[in-house]
Amino acid sequence: MRRRFQWLLVGAIFLACIVYLDIPSVVRTLESVPPLWLVSLLVLMTIDRILMAWKWTGLLRALHIQIPFRTVIGYYYQGNLAGVFLPTGLGGDLLRAHLVSRRYGHTPQIFASLFMEKIIGFVSAVSWAAIGALVIAWYRFGDMKSLWIGLALGGVMVVGVAFLGSLHPRVVDRVLLAVTSGPRGRIKTFVHRLIKAYAQFGQCRHVLILNGMLTILEHGLQLVVYVVMAKSLGIHMAVIPFIAITALFLLLYRLPISPDGWGVGEVAAIGLYGIIDISPENAFAMAFLGHVLQTLVVLPGLWFIYRSVIFQPSLPMEKSP
Repeated sequence: MRRRFQWLLVGAIFLACIVYLDIPSVVRTLESVPPLWLVSLLVLMTIDRILMAWKWTGLLRALHIQIPFRTVIGYYYQGNLAGVFLPTGLGGDLLRAHLVSRRYGHTPQIFASLFMEKIIGFVSAVSWAAIGALVIAWYRFGDMKSLWIGLALGGVMVVGVAFLGSLHPRVVDRVLLAVTSGPRGRIKTFVHRLIKAYAQFGQCRHVLILNGMLTILEHGLQLVVYVVMAKSLGIHMAVIPFIAITALFLLLYRLPISPDGWGVGEVAAIGLYGIIDISPENAFAMAFLGHVLQTLVVLPGLWFIYRSVIFQPSLPMEKSP
């Protein structure tokens, strides 16, 4: 039912955009993109996918799960491809975690690494968005600079402190105590093991720092992708305000509201990029092109799915060294 509602929401949003926007202008803008620019965008987005897989490999190895990087890339592409068609990207993440745990075991540790990956990604996205909001406020409301700086820094600090607090031994012990109280069952046992696996990251802060820095770099690469995309569409803009708005846009785009952000991303683009005087048609074209390219860039997942254990159910489980 929820999936049907989400696709109905996407359909309603696109119908409203068709009525509201000058669609022939959108089509002309999309048709004007040189093929070489499209190839460059796909290359940049492929590098982004590889960087994502590399980060996850580091988190897995921090929990003593040794999996070849090329294997992780295969699972990552499968999850990315599934995430394009599932109601939220979380479904694709759960699929790759399931595939790895089915092949290598260590299920609580693998799901803990997935959870940590999401938390670090959220902290990075909020940080970029906070900086973006600060830049836009600086341009629009320069007489309130101190207030906006305080709000941006305060937001980043709250998220960062909450993240670090989740790894504090006392916090972990209290959560474990709450989980273990009452009758035990399979779900409680799994959650208990998951929390203990997550707590292990507290002993490898250097891994988390490196992963955080790579995540910030990866999100920065996504901002570059949108700058290149805007230029390929012939959109004229000031680069710094554009990057600031894009940081806010990507945070909203990642919210699990519609399948792969379809519809929601287009509406968010129209509303946000209008702040820096980008027309609704150009904003829609950019968000739509981004969706199309993100679908194309994960198509190698079809090859990995073909070769995956999904089609080899009798394959014995391998234990990581």
